[in-house]
Amino acid sequence: MNIKVAKEAGFCHGVKSAIDLVDDTIKNSQKEIFILGPLIHNPQVAQKLEDNGVTTVEDIESIPDFVDLIIRAHGVSDSIIAKAKLKNCNVLDAICPNVKQVHKLSKEAELEGYFILLFGEKDHPEIMGIKGNLSNFLVFETIEELEKINMPSKVCLLSQTTQSGDKFQQIVDYIHAKNIDFKCYNTICNATYQRQKAATELAKESDLMIVIGGKTSGNTKRLFGICNSITKSIHIETAKELNEINLSEFNNIGITAGASTPDWIIKEVIDLLSKSSVSAHE
Repeated sequence: MNIKVAKEAGFCHGVKSAIDLVDDTIKNSQKEIFILGPLIHNPQVAQKLEDNGVTTVEDIESIPDFVDLIIRAHGVSDSIIAKAKLKNCNVLDAICPNVKQVHKLSKEAELEGYFILLFGEKDHPEIMGIKGNLSNFLVFETIEELEKINMPSKVCLLSQTTQSGDKFQQIVDYIHAKNIDFKCYNTICNATYQRQKAATELAKESDLMIVIGGKTSGNTKRLFGICNSITKSIHIETAKELNEINLSEFNNIGITAGASTPDWIIKEVIDLLSKSSVSAHE
């Protein structure tokens, strides 16, 4: 059994910075620590934070006054941050810089009179935060959804940072053909592009692709979709899920992981596969 990990897999810079901020806060803060929504989409990381005394809540009204409040990597709307400050919270910013850029560009474009088109998942926390600052917008996931609307004469297209680059380009081509006042920002982060590219390359030479990451992680699900379109693929959160799979039938196994997947989970998967490979040869 040959085991190979994609060149780009696991934590992106934004996620690592968010984790580091929380770790520093745990070490140095004398206050209660809260996060508004899961810091990242990984249940194992969320459990570790809870074990270290960090409380995750889903709405700003559940946050007590005078606590440390960490704003999740996916970001929130400006109004949520304003409410936190009214509660005298010490607001700590763990928002991914790429997500911040989408907030900035979309608000500026709307002020310039553009109707905002957001390519992304309607209920994803990143999109929820971005659209919370806007008045004239549409969130969509497919070209088919755009075909059902009367396209405004002045539109600005932006993307959720972890979306598919190929799909984004198809949408750009579709809107360009409308011959309208069209502004476009490709806000898919480079780490997402590189991770998808590396996964594609590895899948082409693998009998099985193992995609590691939270089951609710959008970027992990997209990685799985890409890999599964090329070769047999499975999406797991932890190594123990592999115990239910007969790995002996695969000669070349590739591994990739979503942006919210920590190194220690990837290592556990590699270790289990290595042991399986040794056992198969004994």
